Amino acid sequence: MNDEKVINSIFDVYGMDRELIPLHKNCVTRTTDTTRPKRVYIITDGMRQYLACDDREQLRVTACGLKAFERQEIKEQVKDQETGQVCDFRLTQDGMPMIFPFVNNRILRPTLEDYKTILERRTLAFERNAEAPERAVVSCAETKAALLAITLGCCVLVPRDEDLAAIGATKADLAIACWRGRTSCNLLVSKVETIHFIDKLKTALIPAPTDAMET
Repeated sequence: MNDEKVINSIFDVYGMDRELIPLHKNCVTRTTDTTRPKRVYIITDGMRQYLACDDREQLRVTACGLKAFERQEIKEQVKDQETGQVCDFRLTQDGMPMIFPFVNNRILRPTLEDYKTILERRTLAFERNAEAPERAVVSCAETKAALLAITLGCCVLVPRDEDLAAIGATKADLAIACWRGRTSCNLLVSKVETIHFIDKLKTALIPAPTDAMET
């Protein structure tokens, strides 16, 4: 993967340090046209060196790397307010455990209530709609303001520090990929993995059993 425009847009929009995570060296795609790949995979230094040794192209590689980014273009391109960049690639939940520690931009900290709601309902509208009264709406004014403050595109939702401490979790444990749309924030996590996150919250929030009544 050697398209500087694609790599630089990812670095800039998500606030990733080139020295800490060398995407420009360790990203691969499954297409020869690296200007518009559908998916971008990340590999380790060791794997990159191993593949580079195949100068005779004798290796038959069918799959390689962890899917970290996926193309999801916005019809009406909006430059990121912090960087002035446009990025056509969203974070994937598959790559979140590896990529999240290096992401500094577009991270939002909702209340635990809003976090649980987007997992359960898969979407959070910014305003109530009389035509769709069943839609879940952001309950916290601060969370809503933070969502409206960022441009359209991918973002990461992580519960607030006090909530993480209360349930004994880390930011990386509960970081979820979402899409900030025009009227709502939508979950970018598979249904199977969503169940995993909900179960993790339920387990953490179950009160400890009380001791049996003394006789």
